[in-house]
Amino acid sequence: TVQDLAALISKDIAIAGKILQVVNSPLYGLINRVDTISQAIFYIGFNEVRNICLAVSVIEVFKSISSNSNFNIVELWKHSIAVGVTSRFIGQKIGIKNLDNFFISGIMHDIGKLFFVKFFNAKYIELIDEANEGFLSLENLEKSAFGLNHLVIGELICKKWNLPETISGSVRYHHTGLKDKYDPLIASIHLGNIIAKLNNIGNSGNFMINKPNLIIWEKFSLPEDFFVANRETILSMYDKSITILKLDK
Repeated sequence: TVQDLAALISKDIAIAGKILQVVNSPLYGLINRVDTISQAIFYIGFNEVRNICLAVSVIEVFKSISSNSNFNIVELWKHSIAVGVTSRFIGQKIGIKNLDNFFISGIMHDIGKLFFVKFFNAKYIELIDEANEGFLSLENLEKSAFGLNHLVIGELICKKWNLPETISGSVRYHHTGLKDKYDPLIASIHLGNIIAKLNNIGNSGNFMINKPNLIIWEKFSLPEDFFVANRETILSMYDKSITILKLDK
C-alpha cells in the first residue's frame, strides 16, 4: 500500500528528502507543494518514486570512481542528468501521458561506460583518448577491445537489476533511437543525448555527436526551432536537478 511504502522510505531520511526535493522541482511541475512521501506517491506514482530512489542509489554506487584529466565522473553524471531532464521534457511536449522511466532512463543511458571505467579503468581511458583524438566511434573501439560495447553492457546491467524492459531497451538503443519499432521513450533518450551534447552539458567521454534519426524527428513533429526556443527552460530544469542530486557544477 501507499502507507507501507511511505513508511519504508521514511526510514531513510536522505532518500526521503531527495524524493520530496525532486517531486517539488520544475521537473514535475506540480501545482501543489508535496510535503510527505505519501503525497509524493499519490502525485507521481509508485514507479517514479522507485525511479528517484534508483537514481540516487546508482549515483552512490559509482561515486567512488576516481576522476582524472581524461575522465571525470561528475561530468558524466552531469551529461546523464541533462539527458534525463531533456528526454522527459521531450516526452511531455510530444504528448506522452505516462512519463514514468523517462528521467531514470536518461540517467542510466551510459551506465555501461561506468562499468568499463570501474573494472577496466586504464584500458578504457586509453580507448576514450583514442576515440577523441581520432574522432572515432567509442562504441566500436569498445567492441574491438572487450567484445561488447557500453550499450550492450548497460542493457545487461539493467536486466541484472531487474529493471523494466523499457529502461533496458532505451539504454541499449539510445544511439540509433529505434528498436524493432518506434518507441517514444527510446526515441526521446536518443534525441535527449544529442541535445545534451550540443548544449555542452557535462561530458559523456566521447566528443562525437551522432546525427539524429530522421524517422524520429518526423514522428515527433516538433517545430524546427523547438530546442532553441526551449533551451533556457531545459537548462533551468537541469540546474535544479543537479543541485538536488548534489553534483558540483
